Amino acid sequence: DSWVRRAHIATGNPSPHDRFVHLFLDGLYWGVYDMVERPHDSFAASYFGGEKEEYDVIRNHEEVRAGDRVAYDELVRRVSGNVATPSGYERVLEYLDVDNFIDYIIVHMYAPAVDWPGNYSMVRRRAPGEPFRFLSWDSDEAFQRPVTENRTVPHWRDADSPTKFFHPLKANPEFRMRFADRLHVHFAPDGILSTES
Repeated sequence: DSWVRRAHIATGNPSPHDRFVHLFLDGLYWGVYDMVERPHDSFAASYFGGEKEEYDVIRNHEEVRAGDRVAYDELVRRVSGNVATPSGYERVLEYLDVDNFIDYIIVHMYAPAVDWPGNYSMVRRRAPGEPFRFLSWDSDEAFQRPVTENRTVPHWRDADSPTKFFHPLKANPEFRMRFADRLHVHFAPDGILSTES
């Protein structure tokens, strides 16, 4: 969980920070705990500006944690259109920070987890020109067990997960090139996912 969040941060994106601590309660040692920021509306306001009441927060399986679904439903509608065309792709970019999304997908494909893509968090300030941004969240099963499903192709979790955006966007040549560019950045010898790192 911590590795995935930290890797996403290392790609240049916001995600909840954490710190391992030794916990004592009433003088009794309870062990090592991972204190983590929560990807809520107050988190979004502190990193992106504005007030927490201005944010939509969509979490695991399309659950609205703050705000409403209006912009989210519009993003879904736009991704469901013809995103292979330049105009269709541009319409999606009005609601999605594509570099943030690509980095999010790359990190989660690199760190397979049986419960991903169901566990996620995305935030958007309700203001013109503000896109949704993905935050890494709840990846405690990353690297623990072999993942037998290929998450790079459509699968049963698409309907309520971030991959519902990824699969249609692959039809757009500009998106594919941007994805390849981001892969190169992160897997290059000085990239955060390279064996040298």
